[in-house]
Amino acid sequence: MMQRMKGTLRPGRKAGVLALAVLLLTCVLMAGAVSAVENNYYKVPDCGWNATHNITAKIPSTSATWVNFTDIVSAIEYARPNVSGGDEAVFYCKPKTDLGAQTHTAVNFSFTIYGNGAYISGGEHDFSIDTDDFPPKLTSDIDLKVYNLTNVSFWGTRSTEYTLNLFIDGCTLEGGGAGYPRIYLTGATGSNNIQIQNTKFLNGSNSVVYSNAPGEISLKNCVFTNNQVPVNINHKATSGTLKVTIENCSFTNCGEGNSDTELLYSAPIRVVNSQNENTDAVSVEIIGCSFDNLKSSNGDILLGEGRSDKTSKGVIATITDLKTNANLQVQNPGERTTTGFTGYKQVLSKGTNYAVSHTGSGEPQVDIILPPDYSSSSGNMENAYRVLFNDGSTTLSVVTDLSSGDKLSKPETPVKDGYTFAGWYKDSACTQAWDFETGIPGDMTLYAKWTAAGSSGETEATATPTKTQTAVTTPQPTKTQTAAATTSAPEATTAIAVSPTLTQAPAPVAGALFGLLAAGLLLRRRN
Repeated sequence: MMQRMKGTLRPGRKAGVLALAVLLLTCVLMAGAVSAVENNYYKVPDCGWNATHNITAKIPSTSATWVNFTDIVSAIEYARPNVSGGDEAVFYCKPKTDLGAQTHTAVNFSFTIYGNGAYISGGEHDFSIDTDDFPPKLTSDIDLKVYNLTNVSFWGTRSTEYTLNLFIDGCTLEGGGAGYPRIYLTGATGSNNIQIQNTKFLNGSNSVVYSNAPGEISLKNCVFTNNQVPVNINHKATSGTLKVTIENCSFTNCGEGNSDTELLYSAPIRVVNSQNENTDAVSVEIIGCSFDNLKSSNGDILLGEGRSDKTSKGVIATITDLKTNANLQVQNPGERTTTGFTGYKQVLSKGTNYAVSHTGSGEPQVDIILPPDYSSSSGNMENAYRVLFNDGSTTLSVVTDLSSGDKLSKPETPVKDGYTFAGWYKDSACTQAWDFETGIPGDMTLYAKWTAAGSSGETEATATPTKTQTAVTTPQPTKTQTAAATTSAPEATTAIAVSPTLTQAPAPVAGALFGLLAAGLLLRRRN
């Protein structure tokens, strides 16, 4: 642009043009910095940090636009009386800096913390929630959001009816064996909605993620390594429901108890309903998870309470798309002691989908969830059924593409060492023989009946599985099934600890370039 101008610029004009260009270029860069968007948990505040402060905050009720702090405790204590109603405080942490120590810093207001890789360096690392011993308690529903902050912890005893919404993304919680940092919320009053994603839990002790109140708990793309009880959820409210979703999480070297008491309940995933009589009160969905080097004798997934001095109510679970085999245990009170275990256990196979229903007493119902079959040659998906032949083994014969009223052909006679096959039955107890001249009513399962070889006909065994076998009950018709059970969960993200990236806003950039062009044309016209 400068080369096309006629004549030469005087030294003063040349300096002016350069100054203008520098000014406009600075505006471009500042526009990019100020308007930077959150990218991989990194947030840039409108003012920078300096040597005298590590946290810059927006506090709604204060007259100053920005308030600066050296540590996390002073920031929270300053914000507490200045945030109310639907407002929230927003804290921006200096990247990778020490925010100081904290223990039981009470929070009763909404906030967002952009950690930017900063860390809480000591104490019990925790924000206290709704606890009598560390007031103030909640006076309204609150929303707490934390991004990329190391060793942040939440602890408390829920004692009010208000709702806690807790969101944690891209953080690391690394314990030193003292029980913290962790997310540990006792008390069954109010509701806890906890969503944790892309977060690492390392070297934690007892009950790293723990909650008693109703609500929804979601763990997604999280890593648990060397934790005694990574996920320990016990619904202790007599009303309300609790839904737990654990998706694409890995559990390595987890479940080891350090005392006789911990040995009775330590497991990578433990879900218990200890109070609510509603059979649908507690549900857990485990999707695409992996388990490696189990340290517990309670299995990888523990449902129910086995200790004799406790109570246990109903729990339902779906376990789909496992990345590794997993050991399932379902316990009733009295079935777990320091000397052993007498409850239900089963190895869940990698890639196989299961539904588990447990009433809180007796053996659970454990079903294989079959994927929907859309290969009917007739194309009539409203009338496409399947029949399973269950001979008591883990290998099931399946006949598909059937219509209501179709007659079945007898399959090849199964063989079992020490037993004689005695026919196919409609029920797992083998009391209702199936007539192969009868048309099928819909989806169904037929069970093999066995008698001991050489016996007088008395039934010695049926297809009903033992505690280490896979039970299969009648599946729902294809037309009512969904594809959710076989949908592959997304791969875990790699956003944790990604270097910060600034994104410039296009409008300021375009404006700055236009300004440079206009300045050049103006100087050209003057010459």
